[in-house]
Amino acid sequence: MKEANGCRVVHTMGRNNCGGRCIIHAHVRDGKIEQLTTDTLEAAGDCVPLTACVRGMNYHKTVLGEDRLRYPMKRVGRRGEGKFERITWEEATDTIAREWVRIRDTYGVGSRYVNYATGISAMISGSGLAKRLLKLDGGYLDYYNSYSTACITQSTNLMYGTAETGNDLADWLNSKLSQLVTAKALAFKELLQTQDVDILLTLLQKRLQLLADSDTEQSRLDGALKELLLQALSMQHDTVYDLVLAKLHSYDRDVLIAKMEQRVGDDLQNIRKSGTCIGGLMGAVLFIIATMGERLVG
Repeated sequence: MKEANGCRVVHTMGRNNCGGRCIIHAHVRDGKIEQLTTDTLEAAGDCVPLTACVRGMNYHKTVLGEDRLRYPMKRVGRRGEGKFERITWEEATDTIAREWVRIRDTYGVGSRYVNYATGISAMISGSGLAKRLLKLDGGYLDYYNSYSTACITQSTNLMYGTAETGNDLADWLNSKLSQLVTAKALAFKELLQTQDVDILLTLLQKRLQLLADSDTEQSRLDGALKELLLQALSMQHDTVYDLVLAKLHSYDRDVLIAKMEQRVGDDLQNIRKSGTCIGGLMGAVLFIIATMGERLVG
C-alpha cells in the first residue's frame, strides 16, 4: 500500500466470479475509491501484465454508481409499476423483521431462501450474513451445486462414468473461428503433446490458406493492421519522432544528401530544377513590381 498526495493505493485483484485474478489498484482518498488502475507493461517487466478487463476496471461502480440505491425504498404501486417511495432505515428494518417472522410462522423455515450469486464474492458477504442469521432463527432452504455446472456435473457421471469430459483437440479443425492467445509460444508448446502441436499447426495452415484464397479476408486483415499501426504511432508519437531525429543526426551532411539522392533519384533532380525555375520566376516578378513602384512614385 502506497500513499501520495493524500491518496492511498491499495493493491487487490478481480476475483468476483472470475478466474483471471487480474491486478487492480484502488486509489482511495478519505475512505472513498476515486479510481481503479491495473497492471502495465512497465510494471510487469519480463512477465505478462495481468491487465484488468472493462468489468474489472469498473468494480467500484458496484457500490459507487450513480444508479445504486443509497437509502431504503418501499413499493407503493402495483407490482411491476415501478412506483416507490423513500422510507427511513428504522421503518425498513421493522418491516423486514415483521415479514420475516410472519413468513416463518405461516409457511415454516423452509420457505426462506437466500439467493445464489448475490453479486458479492468476499469472505464477508450479505448472503453469508443472512444465512447465519437464518440459522439462528431455525434454518432456511439452501441450494446445492451452481448454475454453471449443476446439470453437467450430475449427468456426465451417469452417461460417461466420469466428470472429466469434453471435445478432443482434433475437433478444433472443424471450427469456423479459432482464437489462440498466448504470451510465450514456447512455454505454451511445452504444455502440449506432440499430437496436439500437430493439430495446432494443421489449424494454422488451414487459416493461412483461407487467407491466401480470399481477397475479402486479405482486405480485412490489411485494414486491421493499418488501424493497429496508426494506433501504435499515435500512442508512441514522441518516441517515433525521437528515433527519426536521432537517426538523421547520426549522418553528416554529405551522407544525408547521398542517401536522399539514392532514395529519391531523378525526382530529387526534378525538385531542384523546379525550385530553380520557380525561384527565377519569383525573382523576375518581384523585380517588375519594384520597378513599376519606383516609376509610379517618381
